[in-house]
Amino acid sequence: MIVLDTSVVVKWFVLEESGCERARAIRGLHFRGDIEIIVPSLTLYELCSALGRREWVPDEVDEALRLLERAGIVVVRPSRRVLVRAAELCRRRATSFYDELFVALAELAGAHLITADEEHYAKARDSAQVHLLTDLDISDVPRWHREAGVQDRA
Repeated sequence: MIVLDTSVVVKWFVLEESGCERARAIRGLHFRGDIEIIVPSLTLYELCSALGRREWVPDEVDEALRLLERAGIVVVRPSRRVLVRAAELCRRRATSFYDELFVALAELAGAHLITADEEHYAKARDSAQVHLLTDLDISDVPRWHREAGVQDRA
């Protein structure tokens, strides 16, 4: 399993952002069945917020959400364990709870997290399975997925 934070998912829709080609390549791996992408339900709220700030109209936002559904992206409601772990990481790193929710989900699901948020990556890179979109070799992603195996979705 691969956890994507919202900074990567937004790049599927906002083509003028740097890194959108890499983000779309990861989406392509998912479409081909090479990886399974999971995201916490927070992603839906953050995606709508990001697209709304870019002045997308409601029909466009609705189509983006439909694409996530059609793509089979697994949206999980974070468990109490994930929430508590995110709070712990937030306190320890003095970072946003919302950012740490993605790290906690990846940790507890035995998955790798890919982020495009350089500031968060700088604080979270001590977690072995957190990767910066601009630094990763896309060909590594299916291997991470296979190594993770099927885990509990936290």
